[in-house]
This record gives sequence, C-alpha cells and structure tokens, in this order.
Amino acid sequence: MSKIKWGIGGIVFLGAVAVGGNIYADKVLQAFYEQKPDVSADANIKMQYSDFQMGLMTGSASWTMTFIPDPCIPAEFVILKGKDQIRRTLTGYAVNSDSKVHQGKPEAIKYLKGGVKADTTINWLGQSRTHFKLPAITENVNGMSVRMDALDAEIRTQSYPGQDTRLSAVKLSIPVINMTEKDAHLLAQDIVLETSQGLNKGTLKDGYTILSISSMSRNEGAGKSAGSIKNMHLESTTKVHEQTVDIATQFNIGKMTMPAAGSFDEFSMNMNLKDLKLKKVQSFFDTLENFNQTCTSSDAETQVLLDSLLAVIGDGFNFESKDNMIKASGGEAKASLTGKLMPGHHGSIAGFVQMVPSLLDFSADIQFDKALLKAMMNNYLQNAGRSMSDQEVENMIQAMQQQGQVQREGNNMIMRLDYKYGQQSYRKE
Repeated sequence: MSKIKWGIGGIVFLGAVAVGGNIYADKVLQAFYEQKPDVSADANIKMQYSDFQMGLMTGSASWTMTFIPDPCIPAEFVILKGKDQIRRTLTGYAVNSDSKVHQGKPEAIKYLKGGVKADTTINWLGQSRTHFKLPAITENVNGMSVRMDALDAEIRTQSYPGQDTRLSAVKLSIPVINMTEKDAHLLAQDIVLETSQGLNKGTLKDGYTILSISSMSRNEGAGKSAGSIKNMHLESTTKVHEQTVDIATQFNIGKMTMPAAGSFDEFSMNMNLKDLKLKKVQSFFDTLENFNQTCTSSDAETQVLLDSLLAVIGDGFNFESKDNMIKASGGEAKASLTGKLMPGHHGSIAGFVQMVPSLLDFSADIQFDKALLKAMMNNYLQNAGRSMSDQEVENMIQAMQQQGQVQREGNNMIMRLDYKYGQQSYRKE
C-alpha cells in the first residue's frame, strides 16, 4: 500500500511555487516563461509554458501542468491547463492563474471540478504569496458521511538569484467539517493549520506549526453529547542553535466538557525540550523523510526509524514546563517544572520506557485550591455515581499535610516536589 499521498492542495501550491518563486524581476520574468519545457518545482510535476507576452504593464502566458497525485502509481497522472494574467505593480508582480482539468481519472480529479483559480503576488525581494481555494468535498465511505467546506490556502515562498526557491509557510483554513456515522455526529469549526516546518528538504531550520480549532463537538444520537472543546490552540516552535535544537510546545483550550471527565473552564500546558543534539535530530528527520517517500514499509525500515528516534533520546536533554494552568468549578491550579533526562542506551522503545524513572531528574512546584481539588475528585468519581463532600475534601487535604506533601495557606495548597532517579521528596520552601 502506498504511503505517499500528495493531496490536490499540495499539487496546486507546488505549481504556484514554480511561478511565484521565480518571477521577481523583469529579467527573470521573461526567462522563466520562455525557458525549456518540463521545468518543475518537483520531480512529480512538469510545467510547460507557451504564448508568453508582456507589455509595459500587463502580460499573459499559457501553461500545462502534468502531475502525479500518488508517486507510487506514476501511470495515473492528471493534466491541468491554465492561463496566467500578469500585471506589473509598484512592488513587483500580480499573477492571476485560472486552470481547468484537461485529463485524468475521475477519482483523481473529483476535487478539482470547476478548475482552480490562484492569485499570486511577487515582490522585488523574491517573496511570493499565493492564495487559492479548493471546492467543498462530500464523501461517503464505509457508512460514514464526511463533508468539508471549501478549503482556503495561502502559500508563501522566498527565492534568491541563483538559488532554489524555498517554501516559507503554508496556511490552510477550513470553515466547517461534518462527519456522520449512524447516529454519531462530529462537528469541527474554523480549523486553521499554519506551518513553516518540514516544507523543504535539507538542513533543519527554525520554524513553527500552529493548529487552531474554534469549536469541536460530538453527539452520539438523541441529542446526547459525547464532549465538546472550544478555542483549542496547539503551537510548536523549533529553534536551531550551532550544535543543539530546542523544541517548545504550547497547548491551550478555552473550555472543555467531557461526560466521563467533567468540564474545564480553561486549560494551558507548555513544554520546552532543550539542548537536543542537532546532528541526531537532523538524522532523525532525514530518516523520517526517506521513510515517508517509500511506497511500502517493512519492519526493517520501521526499526531504522525507531533507532534514529532512540538515538536522539539517548543523548539526553533538558526540559522545562512553565505557566501550566487549569480552571474548573471556580477553582484553579498552576504548575511549573524544570529538569533533565540523563543520557542512556536504549535498545527499544519498551526498554526506554522502563528506564525513564531511573533517568529523570526534575523539580516541580504545584499550587491548587480546595475548589479545584473537589472538582477534580468529583469528575473522577462521577462514573461510579459518587461525589465528595466538603468534609471529605478537607480530610484529604489534612492527610496530605500530615504526610508532608503539601503546605497550606488558607484554601490554597502548595506542593514542592523533587524527583531524582526514581526517588521523590517534598521541599518545605
């Protein structure tokens, strides 16, 4: 089974890169459109230009794009034919592209019905920005109905004379996704994915990835809610130093309701992995790229990928997690921790998991109030049809005090935990 799937959006934006990344000066404009056939941004795309005409302020060019949606099935290709309307501006060029499907199997071209229109701006610094929209999708597979609203995409590139064009960022926005299976219904709204990571082959660079969803809910029929989330935001940033890499992750939820776990009014969790060895991280991403570019995978290939990941972990790293917070039922908890994972040799993922307790060294500071503790315990006990009274919560807090686990300041509890190679202790100050 093929592991490589381009997706129509990927094909279109790579086609835009071929244009937007190369047209940024008059001397390049004509050379680009009049170059020899089969110039492409990728081996699976072939671009041919013809009928280039450029006046003082406006121009046009025709083109044919041949692309392979699945590189593992090269015989199934699609041909798009289009025309660029070019307009010179004070800051560079504006290119309006209009294309239609000329040839291709129905299953490969069904997402391109009506053609694709793209608007690209290119400035004199070689920076381009392309916008296009793909039509709404409705699918019925194995009893599941899926409808996705029209996808909006924005592609940014950077190009320098004599150098390959590089993708700077990709942003995809979907207003609504509906999934229905029998009586179950999943609804997600305002999904936005933006990234500058993993877009170009070669040396690892600084970058970011952001995923946000304004709301997501699931019903199991008869109006019975299976949970909902509002204002979810996940962000990861990579910072590359001379010999090390830092990877920071932030995860926030505005409100979450889960029948089996209660509700939270606000949730924030952050983690920063620091001082990962650059060579090992680069090797892992190179291995992952090769793994994803094969049409089939074997156990041996999977093991090579896992070994590459274990090599990153085996060198150890530092970590910190600050400004974590949760609010529920009028209560609040905050937590921060700093520590490190010591170097170690790991022959397998299972072996690494077993060794983690003996390799961890961290200090944590946790603060929570009585209302939050009661809410968390009641969320946990509700499946058993139980709840905790105020007195039972008070008894729990007093037991934690007697064991030296927490210090109390009114209704606020403070826990200072030290963990070192499998042994834990509690600090007074």
